[in-house]
Amino acid sequence: MPDQFVGWVFVGYDDEELRRDLRLGRPYHWKDARTQGKEIGQLVLYLQTGTPPRWVGRGHIQEIEERWKIFGVSVVLDRWISPPLPARARRPTPASGPVEHVDRWENRTLADRIGVPGHRPHTPFLEEGRDLRLTAADRDELFRQQPALRAWG
Repeated sequence: MPDQFVGWVFVGYDDEELRRDLRLGRPYHWKDARTQGKEIGQLVLYLQTGTPPRWVGRGHIQEIEERWKIFGVSVVLDRWISPPLPARARRPTPASGPVEHVDRWENRTLADRIGVPGHRPHTPFLEEGRDLRLTAADRDELFRQQPALRAWG
């Protein structure tokens, strides 16, 4: 049984820069974000992919396109995370400890985007978008991976 939704992670790809595109307090229209499951006011965390992936901001959903459209969500940036946080905090690598894999995540694409190895897409249409569902369990795992993110989520 899937855990409860607590928000979304909107992803900026390597070839775009969220810090350039988003403006504090102003709506930004994501034309390719799915409308399904979105509600006005829901939490949005902004993840900039690249090397390394990093958390750059926190916001909320402001508007959803008309009901019959499947894409088009407007979000508002509430606060920048400054400086940006690496998606995963640096930890010493254990010499013979267990290797962490994506299997315990509900949203495997989210785990893959922050750099957890072992992603195998099962439902690419639902998981490969740039707006990734965030459940309470995955949020808690994000906080474990990057404790400083707790202040923003």
